[in-house]
Amino acid sequence: NAEYMGKIESYLLAKMESRLEALIARLENVADRLEGRGGATGASASAVSASAPGASGPSASGAADPVWLTEYKENILNGPVKSFVEKSHAFGGDRIQEITKNAEQGFKVLGEILAKAAKVKKPDAAKLQKFVLEPIIAVCKKASALRDNRGEWFAHESALAEGLQALGWVAIEPAPVPYITNFLESADFHGMKVLKLKVPEQTAWYNAFKTALTTLAGYVKQYHTTGTSWNKNGIDIADYTAAPAAPAAPGAPRAGGPPPPPPMAAMPPAPAPSAAAAPAAGGLSAIFGQINSGNVTSGLKHVTKDMKTKSQPDRPAVVPASTPTPPVAAAKVTPPSGKPLGPPLMEVQRGNWVVENYTDNNEIVLDDVNIKQSVYISRCSKVTIQIKGKIKAIVIDGCKRANLVFQDILSVCEVVNCENVKLQVLGSVPSIAVDKTSGFQVYLSRDSLGCKLVSSKSSEMNVSYPDEDGEYIEMPIPEQFVTEIHGKKLKTTVSDLYSM
Repeated sequence: NAEYMGKIESYLLAKMESRLEALIARLENVADRLEGRGGATGASASAVSASAPGASGPSASGAADPVWLTEYKENILNGPVKSFVEKSHAFGGDRIQEITKNAEQGFKVLGEILAKAAKVKKPDAAKLQKFVLEPIIAVCKKASALRDNRGEWFAHESALAEGLQALGWVAIEPAPVPYITNFLESADFHGMKVLKLKVPEQTAWYNAFKTALTTLAGYVKQYHTTGTSWNKNGIDIADYTAAPAAPAAPGAPRAGGPPPPPPMAAMPPAPAPSAAAAPAAGGLSAIFGQINSGNVTSGLKHVTKDMKTKSQPDRPAVVPASTPTPPVAAAKVTPPSGKPLGPPLMEVQRGNWVVENYTDNNEIVLDDVNIKQSVYISRCSKVTIQIKGKIKAIVIDGCKRANLVFQDILSVCEVVNCENVKLQVLGSVPSIAVDKTSGFQVYLSRDSLGCKLVSSKSSEMNVSYPDEDGEYIEMPIPEQFVTEIHGKKLKTTVSDLYSM
């Protein structure tokens, strides 16, 4: 017991020492910044008095920003976020630019909210929703709307859409850091697909975005440990007004684009058709014009007797058919094929398992896995893979005639672009997503009966599960639906083909 108590005491002392060192470092950082802003006592006093509760508003106070707000601007907006935007110019064109600018806008919105927090007191739930969460939700909705699961950049779009949700930490108490970490892991799930492409420009781009989120987590841990640092003596958030932007010089063109083009000149009216105008020579108009004139045969050439075929014995009665020209074969359109299969690969990359390029192998086993790892299986054919242990997630992409047996999954098993895939769940799985897959069969265990099956653009899907007596029941997953209009809403139900 004495030895056990001694270990506890040593642990507590070490923890207190580390916290004390962190506190000293923060105090030294504050002191350095205050000295760097002028150092004079009078300047500090004026800054403090300007930020007093009696000040009319942020535009009138002129107070220096708090350390944590300056830290966000300098070390996040002008640091990894700026680097992330710069790296987006190296590839992807307009699409990557669009999703990157939306992500940048999300970090800027967070900066504006933190600027409010420095001036206003903590809002109630309704005002928190309106003035804090709604701008962030708008950015996240746009990021989600930009995802195109048929596009070339789906993994890139998904990584940003998941990661940007971490910006909602401003409304989380008392532990916002785990909230950020959770969405960072969700972004990394899709980011792994980007890194797997092994394109240097794309790798640098995603790593810069991930660095922005990890830096944000460290920043929140240091300055907003239990929640956003609101100004206890501040004004109401509804009364907050940001400093107005400087007006543009009169006559100057608007920023953001060239001046509007001059008005188009009025088109001259079309000339009225003349009644005496003759029809154009040649073509159908000439034919119908001659028919309408009533003299249809006037232009025909007279055939004399000697011109008839029967009067020319040396000429055959039937005109020989010309040798047909063989039609030119249409260019064969070859569907874009993927990269040639490389050597079989099964290894841990960036903390996650990657299994790819296996063919005709029924003895693939992953037994050294843990709950923090995901498994990515791609471009395998005629294989059986067994995963032993509890893992975070599984992705099966571009596989044919593949069988997968696994124990427990923490989040989701995703099947994309596959043909004839079979899954067997020995433990539990909360969700299975099937997208653009033909031929899918899943066998659920008793522990996984609460699993949610989400399918889109897929066919020939079946699920088998045990009844109370342990006998397996096989049911088809609906592919046909009936939608009816009810006023301003649509009501969609499963087709009667699946009623039993």
